[in-house]
Amino acid sequence: MAELSHWQKIIVPQRKKDTGCVPTGFEWLIRYQDIKGIDLANFQDEFDRTAQKRGDNSFDSVATEVKQKYSHVSIQVKGFDKAEDKIASIKDFITKDIPCLLSFPTYVTLCPCSLCFHMVPVVFIDDTKMKIICDADKDGNQTCDLLINNVICWHNIFKGGNDIAWLPKTVHP
Repeated sequence: MAELSHWQKIIVPQRKKDTGCVPTGFEWLIRYQDIKGIDLANFQDEFDRTAQKRGDNSFDSVATEVKQKYSHVSIQVKGFDKAEDKIASIKDFITKDIPCLLSFPTYVTLCPCSLCFHMVPVVFIDDTKMKIICDADKDGNQTCDLLINNVICWHNIFKGGNDIAWLPKTVHP
């Protein structure tokens, strides 16, 4: 069993429910690691590529834009062929108190075979489940549990959602 040390103290409401989960998640990672020198008041709006009509909000595309503006913020992204390797990496990060984001399917869109993914912080993991922050408002975090077996199944069945993002511990300016 592993749990992030102070996740309950980091509350980051998502401003744009339909497009902004990646910039919201990245803001959450930055706040968790207490990185200074970032305009967090405008972070979600500035890095919501979809809302700004600059492309998609993938982990890679948003991480690249964040790094271009804030060179001291190096959000890492890794895709996994095997679900078990992804779960092992998440467990390793949480054990080391390194926050990470999971991409998981949330619902099927009106387009046939099109799936929407939600990117969320993982705050707890054991051998059977992980706890994620599925939503937040000014009063706190709303969490839910995902069964590890379901996460493995989604990874193996659906195209997409096979990557994670994390922010390594660094010396901050």
